Amino acid sequence: MIVNEPERRGRLFFFIWTGILLVGIAVMLYPKVGKIWNAGRQSRVVDGYERSVEKLDARKEEKMIAQTRAYNVMLLEQNNPVPNDKNADSYGTLLNMTSDGMMGYLEIPAIRLKLPIYHGTGDFAICNGAGHVEGSSFPIGGKGTHAVLSSHRGLPGAKLFSDLDKLKVGDYFTITVLRQTIFYQIDRIDIVEPEETGLLALDKEKDYCTLLTCTPYGINTKRLLVRGVRCEVTERAEPIRTGEKTYRGWYAVIGLNLFVAGVILCWKRKKKRRG
Repeated sequence: MIVNEPERRGRLFFFIWTGILLVGIAVMLYPKVGKIWNAGRQSRVVDGYERSVEKLDARKEEKMIAQTRAYNVMLLEQNNPVPNDKNADSYGTLLNMTSDGMMGYLEIPAIRLKLPIYHGTGDFAICNGAGHVEGSSFPIGGKGTHAVLSSHRGLPGAKLFSDLDKLKVGDYFTITVLRQTIFYQIDRIDIVEPEETGLLALDKEKDYCTLLTCTPYGINTKRLLVRGVRCEVTERAEPIRTGEKTYRGWYAVIGLNLFVAGVILCWKRKKKRRG
């Protein structure tokens, strides 16, 4: 079949336009699809952790908690809120039940967030969940403890702590370690310089947990501190299912773009037949 020059140009234009459309859709959807995928992966990690906890022997669990409490008491005696390497040898072995560094998980209902909590604040920990700041108390609660959890903000393919600034005093979050879930109610929110660590100090009479990330969004010159104080809640919060509402909207966007592409394709074919 002989293809004339106008028809060749028309096909070339169509393929170029379709390619540009597909690239545009991919670029537009990447942040949302990436966040949905990461949220699903984080939920699967948490589910795997809970299954491992169910199989954990009660005596072994008691021993793990006792060792961790002893570590927290040692931190209180040192009275040093700044991370240090004096306890590095014992740190990595505590609450490391599955040897992957995960010690529990964090849930924040107000921003529909559920993240695994990992030892330390290395790239893996703060890019895939919340990292526990070494030198702060382990998040198992108790008087004289102050756990600090940190994560990234503004990654294109992961939500993490991006919405931390939407929280307000009075909101709550939970920390689950092994079979224990602790509720914390936010009592203060501060923006400080990176070197200011006074608000992370231990209080002998309090049980605190602080969520830490960079701010302002995209500039990251200061630190946002969201502190919670332990509170008693009689009923367990409704489980967080991340990404449910987001799917519907983005299915509609994808469908609309495919519909537009189909209309253009049909129009091109009709035009070709008339020609």
